[in-house]
Amino acid sequence: MAVKCVERQIPSAGDVYLRLLREAVMHEGKNIAKEEVLRQLAEKLSLLVPPFDLLQFGDDLKSNVGLEDFRNDLQEIQRQGISRFPSLIIKNAGNQAVLFSGHQSYGPLLTALQQVAALEKTNPLTST
Repeated sequence: MAVKCVERQIPSAGDVYLRLLREAVMHEGKNIAKEEVLRQLAEKLSLLVPPFDLLQFGDDLKSNVGLEDFRNDLQEIQRQGISRFPSLIIKNAGNQAVLFSGHQSYGPLLTALQQVAALEKTNPLTST
């Protein structure tokens, strides 16, 4: 939910924060379930993404405002029938999507991107 609190402020900063979380748990052995660790990583994020507001993050974390966004993600997972992780949904401008699940090499990812591009070409309403 901490990632969702970050994304509420700056959507693109969510990926940066997620990477900080992964590094903390995998490389530094930190317990990212602890609020103190989440706040420390948010401090690092504020140095990397200067408009990020630490006070707002703290308030959002305490009030669980990210909980609804997290629940929406879980509902989307169920709607898409995702049962394997990691999963990647690639959408075009017309909101047509290709689901890419599980660990894959570059070739299948390239194929998925080409499928989305082909969907874009077949839908004249979204083609430019």
